[in-house]
Amino acid sequence: MASDRKTLLLTGASGGLGRAIIPVLHNAGFHLVLQANTRVDELRNFVQERHFENVSVIRHSLANAEEVKAFAELVGEEIDVLVANAGISLSAAAHKVRTDDWQKTLDINLSVPFYLAQSLFAGMRKRNFGRIIFISSVVANTLVRGTAAYAASKAGLQGLARALAADWAPFGITVNCIAPGYMQAGMISDIPPEILPQFTEKSVQKRLGPPEEIGHAVVYLASQESNFMTGQTLHINGGIF
Repeated sequence: MASDRKTLLLTGASGGLGRAIIPVLHNAGFHLVLQANTRVDELRNFVQERHFENVSVIRHSLANAEEVKAFAELVGEEIDVLVANAGISLSAAAHKVRTDDWQKTLDINLSVPFYLAQSLFAGMRKRNFGRIIFISSVVANTLVRGTAAYAASKAGLQGLARALAADWAPFGITVNCIAPGYMQAGMISDIPPEILPQFTEKSVQKRLGPPEEIGHAVVYLASQESNFMTGQTLHINGGIF
C-alpha cells in the first residue's frame, strides 16, 4: 500500500470535502483518525455503511489552543500525517466584519492548524518522518468579495507552510498546502443555485471540480514519493489562474 499503514489525522472530517476524500484515503491504506465536532453520528454511519476498517472517529472541538492540547493528548504521538481541513467562513464585506467574527475565523482556520502541527511535531521528529498538509483555498489567491477574514486565514496557511517547511526540514517533515478551487462538495453547497454559474465560469473548464481529486493530492503529499516537495501549494482549481 502506498501509505505503508501510516496514521493520518483528518480534521473537519464530517464536512462535505472531508467526507468526500475519506474513501480515497482509506483505499490508499491509511489508518484514519477522523476528527469532527458536528454531524459526528452521520460521519460514523458513513464509515460503518462502507465497512471501512482501521478508522477511528473522534468527537472533539478544535477552536483554541487549549482544545488542541487536550485533543493532542488524546491521539498521542502516533500521527504520521496531519490533514488540517477544518475551517469556517463568515462572509461579510470588509467594512462590516465584526471583530469577534474576524478573530474566530483566524483562530479556527489559521491558529488551530498551527497548534495542531506544533503538538504533533515531537512524534514526527522521533520517527524522522512527518507530513503536514494544510487545506487552503483558491480564495487566498484570487479576488472574492466578502471574504476578508477567510481569505486572510487561508493565505496565512500558505505562508505558515513555507515557514514550517524551513524549520522542520532537518527532521524529515514536509509541510505543504492544497488550495482547492470550487469543488462539488464543501462550502459551495451554501451558494444559491441561481448564482452558481458565477463560480463555474471562473474555471477554464467551466465546471466544479470532483472533490476526490483533493484526496488523491493528499495521498501524494503524504507519501514517500513527495519527499522533495515542501513549502509548496498545490492549486487544484480547473485553471482559474
